[in-house]
Amino acid sequence: MLLAVAALPAQDTTNHKAEREQMRRAQANPTAFAPLYEAYVDRVYAFCRRRSNSDAEAEDLCSQVFTRVLVGLPTYNGGMVAAWIFRVARNVVANHLRGRKPILSLDRIEIPSEGDITYWVERDDDRRILMELFNALPENKRELLSLALDSGLTSAAIGQIIGKDAGAVRVELHRIIAGLRERYFRLVEGEA
Repeated sequence: MLLAVAALPAQDTTNHKAEREQMRRAQANPTAFAPLYEAYVDRVYAFCRRRSNSDAEAEDLCSQVFTRVLVGLPTYNGGMVAAWIFRVARNVVANHLRGRKPILSLDRIEIPSEGDITYWVERDDDRRILMELFNALPENKRELLSLALDSGLTSAAIGQIIGKDAGAVRVELHRIIAGLRERYFRLVEGEA
């Protein structure tokens, strides 16, 4: 059964002081932002992809994020670089999604080749159920899960982005995942 919702990041090993110094250099010379771009582009893309309809749309959103980051370099005043970048990403994605209903993205489902077809059918059913449960969550809960699971941000970084204490973020994530797990098992047991 597929209810391993992905492990939340345990410990942030980022050198925040080095990142802040890199941001100061980038403020003076935007080409100095390249190492930070490389460090965050995959995580920002994953965040955008979870919230979009296609790879192309996610690439466009990711591009918009880093364009805004570069334009906004003078506004960076210190603090966690990841939180600052993902605050920009959150705003770009929110503006893009405003007024749009959540959809179930089917392009991530793997097509079975050979092997036990029952395994693949059950796996696809699990994914479908999880995506439906995810899409049924309120926007703020979907966003919080995406920040934690897709972006690999710590609770402290997420807290800076959404304006909550790290402990409150951990509690909210725990409640969301526990609620998803409970609804999932109710659905699966109801189908059996």
